Amino acid sequence: MQSGRSKNTLSKWTDASVRNDSAQENTTPMQNNAPNRAEEALFSAEIETDPKRKCILEAAIETFAQNGFRGTDVQEVANLASVGKGTVYRSYGTKEELFWAVSREVDGRLIKHINDGLKQPSEDYRDHLRSIAIRFAEFHAQNPSCLEIAILARSEFQGSIPEHHLAQHREQLEILTTQFENFQQTACGHSVSSRDLMYCFIAMLRGVVNMYCYAESFEWSKSLVEFMEISVDVFLRGLEQDGAQ
Repeated sequence: MQSGRSKNTLSKWTDASVRNDSAQENTTPMQNNAPNRAEEALFSAEIETDPKRKCILEAAIETFAQNGFRGTDVQEVANLASVGKGTVYRSYGTKEELFWAVSREVDGRLIKHINDGLKQPSEDYRDHLRSIAIRFAEFHAQNPSCLEIAILARSEFQGSIPEHHLAQHREQLEILTTQFENFQQTACGHSVSSRDLMYCFIAMLRGVVNMYCYAESFEWSKSLVEFMEISVDVFLRGLEQDGAQ
């Protein structure tokens, strides 16, 4: 399944009001493919800091996003990164291994962007969830190519995603489930389990972003971030009403 899209499609919905370079500044080192967790970070993140490898990954993100996995030639990545094709293969092995390095990098950047918005802890669970949701939307508004990578990972490799990625995602889901357990105690409980609430929250995040970016027949009157703000507020009102019953 080919998921690569044209440059116009990738950029047409980008929210200029939140475009900046903050999400692309990588400060958390990757060592031996193990996550590096800051003391204040909610999630662990892996981000490449070696200049040459970082340049290759940046080129690969754009190339895979534009051409899809099957349509990408490693030579294109090498040309865009201004390195030899052999350098790409020595750094990442096969094209598939390069793609998963790209996927890990994209996940790391997203997690870092979310963590950066949670450095000031709040006792109000609503502020906490709202911050996660808005940072999630901001990142994808600033980095449309990264959303393409996430979609490619699922469309091209459904059923064969590396265990490392699955384990990292399970860790993130467990952390969010624990957060919802804490929120339920704060909000006097809910009729829905904390894990199901977490699934609903994740579905809302991904649903809003995917619909905004790819539902071309919709006439959106607000930015992606503004629609996420509306969506998370509706979600939170539902939590409050259920907890009050």
